[in-house]
Amino acid sequence: DVDTSRLVLPIYLWVMWAFGVAELFQAVIDVVIPLHADDFDRTSRDPWIYSVLYGLVWGLYHFVLEGITFLLLQHGAGIRAAKRAARWAFLWALVTAGVMTAAFRTSPGEVGLLLQLGWQGTMFVAYMALRFLPLSVVFRRPALNQYALFWCGYRALNSVAITLSYLQYDAGACMNALSSWALFGLMK
Repeated sequence: DVDTSRLVLPIYLWVMWAFGVAELFQAVIDVVIPLHADDFDRTSRDPWIYSVLYGLVWGLYHFVLEGITFLLLQHGAGIRAAKRAARWAFLWALVTAGVMTAAFRTSPGEVGLLLQLGWQGTMFVAYMALRFLPLSVVFRRPALNQYALFWCGYRALNSVAITLSYLQYDAGACMNALSSWALFGLMK
């Protein structure tokens, strides 16, 4: 048995398990099929396998991340609300996996950059709307306010990092490390 008495809601235990599964999936892919700099290159042996696997990793992570968002948009926090949030999160995970698979497959290049920036921009606008639209337009739990602001900042920083990396500025790699490892890795 797991002691859930310190959790605000029992559903949070499932969220933590989902993060664990996503982390394990990422780790298995990183260990079994390590990514090298030229693996997304069109001349690589099989760039599709890397593109699909890393697209799936993104989709799985965003099933969890946006699953939290969809849960915080619910009036309740029970099983029905969790199932509804999971359905929406699954749809978004499919979109994310598809877009990121295409972005990784067409990287490095303008199409890959535009796909990534388009996805980041969509997320930025969505979280801005969720944070700043009046409660009369969109119901949200108070926790979503800080959650949305965090992801707005993260998406903006990450978009700049992606662009600088594409333009071959070293600062892009530094910003990517800051946003991906420090903010995403530690703060999630």
